[in-house]
Parts: sequence; C-alpha cells; structure tokens
Amino acid sequence: MHWHNEMEFLLVLEGSVSIRVGEEVYYLKENDIILVNSDELHSTRKTKDENVLLAVQINSNFYSSLFPDFNKIRFNCKSFEYEEEEQEVFDTIRHYIAKIVWELNKKDLGYQLKVGSYLYLLGEHLLNNCEYDSIEKEDTELRDTDLARLQRIMDYVNQNSHKKITLKEIAKREHLNYYYLSHFIKGKIGMSFQEYLNTVRLDKAVKMLITTDMSIIDISNTSGFPNVNSFNNLFKETYNSTPSEFRKNWNYPIKGETKKSKTYLDVDRDAALEKLFTYLDTETLEVDETVVKRDIETIYIDSKKEGKYFKNHWQNLTTFGRAHEGLRANWQKQFIEMQSEIGFNYIRFHGIFNDDMMIYNISPEGNVEYNWTYVDELLDFFMKIGIKPFIELSFMPEELKRTNETIFWWKGNISPPKDVKLWTDLVEAFIKHCINRYGMEEVKSWYFEVWNEPEYEYVFWAGTKEEYFEFYKETALAIKSIS
Repeated sequence: MHWHNEMEFLLVLEGSVSIRVGEEVYYLKENDIILVNSDELHSTRKTKDENVLLAVQINSNFYSSLFPDFNKIRFNCKSFEYEEEEQEVFDTIRHYIAKIVWELNKKDLGYQLKVGSYLYLLGEHLLNNCEYDSIEKEDTELRDTDLARLQRIMDYVNQNSHKKITLKEIAKREHLNYYYLSHFIKGKIGMSFQEYLNTVRLDKAVKMLITTDMSIIDISNTSGFPNVNSFNNLFKETYNSTPSEFRKNWNYPIKGETKKSKTYLDVDRDAALEKLFTYLDTETLEVDETVVKRDIETIYIDSKKEGKYFKNHWQNLTTFGRAHEGLRANWQKQFIEMQSEIGFNYIRFHGIFNDDMMIYNISPEGNVEYNWTYVDELLDFFMKIGIKPFIELSFMPEELKRTNETIFWWKGNISPPKDVKLWTDLVEAFIKHCINRYGMEEVKSWYFEVWNEPEYEYVFWAGTKEEYFEFYKETALAIKSIS
C-alpha cells in the first residue's frame, strides 16, 4: 500500500491486474482504466495473467493556477463500472493519455506545449464528464494528519516485518488505544493490521523468489513468517500456486546471479506503445457534403416597393458587470449616450447583493438591517433613462456565506448560504422594497435571475448541483409568494 500527491491513471494494456484503493479491491482487465486520486491509498497485485499496465501520474497542482479548487476534488472514474455502450467518456480519456505518451515518445520541438495542452483538455474532460466530490479544508487537514500517522506505522512495519511485531507494540509507539488503532488501520487501508503485515511479508518473499536462489524455507524465515506452512498457505491463497511453482514459472536465475524485479511500470516498450497507440484513432473528421455542395439561390429585391421597419432583436437587452459599477458617474455618462442612440429595453447585471452594495448588515444587537441606498440610486437611474432592469440575484453577502470561495478580483462570494431562510428573507425584503418604491406593475415587468451560471461548479457556484436546485426553488418561491 502506498500513496502520493499525484493523481494517477492506471490503464491495463494487456492481461489483468488486481488493484486495491482504500477498502475496495477491483479486478481490471484489458482496456480498463481507473483514476486513483492524490493521497488515496492503493496497491497493485499481479493475477495469474501476464499483464502490461500503464501508469500516468499527474501533479494536481498543474491545474491549480487556472482552477484553484482542483486539489479539493475527488473523482470517481472507473471504466469497468460502465457497460460497453457507455465507454465514450473513457475512450476520450484513453485518447488523451495516448496523445500524451505519443508526444513524450516523439519529443518533437515544442512537444512540452502539446503535452500541456492535452493535460488541460484531460482535466476539463474530467470536470465535465466524471462524477466527483469535493473535500473541505478541515477534511484535508484531518486527512494529512491521518496520512502522517499511517506513514509512520507503515514505515515501521516495512522496516521490521522480518521480526515478530504486534499491534500492541505499535499502539504504544503511537500513544494510542489498541482498539482505536485497530479500527484506524482497518478504516484507512481496508485490511486488518495482521493482513497488512502478511501482505508486506508476502511482497518481500515474492521479490526473493524471483531475484535469488534462496530456499523456500530461508525465504519464509527471512520474510518474517512464523513457519513455512503459514507461508505456503498464504502464498497459495493469494497467487493460486505454491512458491515453488511460482518460481518455476517465473524462470528464476541460476545460482550466483540476480534478476531485476519487475513492477507494473516495467513493460515491453514496443508492445506497450503499439497497444496504446490504437487509442489515437478515436478522432474522426466527417465532412457534411450538403454543406460543401450546396445550391446557389438568387434573391431579387424591388427597391421601389415600400418596406417595413426591421427591429433588431439585440436591442431588447444589453449587459454590464456588477451592480456597483453602475453607480459611477463616468459609467452613467457613457451609458446615457449609448442608450440615447440605440434604446435598449433591458439591462442585465449581477452582484446586486454583493458586499460593495452595503445591503446586508448586522446591528450591535445582532439584528439584520437592510440598507437600500445604493440599490435605489442605481434603479432610479435606470428608471430615469427609460430602461428596465434584468437583475441577477447574487452574490452571497459576507454575513450569509457558508464558505469562503470567491470569483473575480472584487471577491464575489459564490458559496451557498449558511441558512437558506436568511437568504429568502433578503430576497423577499428586496422585492417588497422595489414594489413599494416603483409599484407592482412596474416590478412585474422586470426579470429576475437566480444566480450566475451555476452549472460552472467551483467557478460561479461552490455548492453541489442538488444544492443549487434547492436554492433555486426556495428563491423562486420567495419571489412568487409576493403578490
């Protein structure tokens, strides 16, 4: 068992392999692919089949400069959990991996740029096509603490597996309760302490079987097994063969020679590349003949006939940035000039509830107080020049935010509210204030939008899709409740 900071794709190019991730064990066959997230405990084990397994590790920090929350995401990406007709998402992943290896193999001038572009395309594809969960900062800190403890335990076991070691001994070293430590290990690596110890001993025994000519009894003793019978039984249970049969099939070296141990990264390079590059053929280019060979149509216009006014559809709506920008004198001056020449019907903007509008306040007594001064100034301006507002209800006020995720340099908070009731109270108060100031008939002609592009999770919305649906429902009901 091990873990690392990189996310890792494991793609079976030939044969089969057993992979443990946390508590789960998966059996992968040819063409299967799995994504092991950063800091996820995992291990690989040979099956009875010969195999070629490609491992591609990507530092998740690579994506962080453009997508800061990428490190907080845990993907569920396992092709073998889907039917053959559902493999399109994973075919694209295989294709990008093949492209990356292809460029690394060719090393043409500027190949690093191509590799980088395919890595970004791969990251975008994962975000938009694979299931994932997000972890909070507190969970990350707890995970790091647990991994540090687990690393100490595993290091100790690896260094002393040839000796008689017990869980009580390790519990004493870690200053932990014996039963707590037992559950801790089981919960983190998916096996008991004794099972893990046996796995370490067995891995060392396998290495000696294929790299030395030591006797089976000596290997058993050196690996730390209490006796050769327990070694033989565990070996047969794991590899479906005796140690002697395993060594014979592996063609161990003659006396005095050593043989390098294979890992899942040691593969026949040519065979691996040949198989991998079959995934390069997933892209096809189809030309629509109806577009290329279209007929030419001639249209005749009688300029003497009377025409009719053509109203441009784009005149119905214009947009600007956040609400607070509309309070600036130079902005208003430029907009008045544009409106007088074009005459838009609506103007869309976001950030009406952003903190720079100073709406949501808490009194010293702890009561909520609304300040509509800037709202009135902005909406009065729109009424004066004859344009109706298209109001996006965002962003989350500081006093209502659940988390600290923001967007843009002016820090618009994109988190769901800590209490949706406080949010709907704000929305209702805002709508009622507008009705009191401008009249029901006027406000009924306006448009209201719930948030900005929530489908871009962790860009404009830091909650889940389900949370947005609930957020939308409560907001819409709050508006419609006012009559």
